[in-house]
Amino acid sequence: MTDNEIQAIVTRMLHERLNQFGFAQARVKSELDIDGFPMIRVTARYENGRVPTNKLIDSLDDIRHELLQQGEERFVLLDSEYPGRATEGYDDEEE
Repeated sequence: MTDNEIQAIVTRMLHERLNQFGFAQARVKSELDIDGFPMIRVTARYENGRVPTNKLIDSLDDIRHELLQQGEERFVLLDSEYPGRATEGYDDEEE
């Protein structure tokens, strides 16, 4: 699957599940993990509030299940980004 196809699925799912926590948008980026294996990094942006951990875990499980049904087998990492706080993770650190 392309990043754009994955982004459409992820955005729809996170909007349905996390809109009450201020979900605004998702970015999807195909990367290699530390061991060189392909993975998908999803960065979800929230405009207000914090998302309870159990809601994030459930959403990640749902995304992974949906992508597997579509034939996408890469590992998915879900990062969260809040206003005034940088994304946790490795986004854009390498230049």
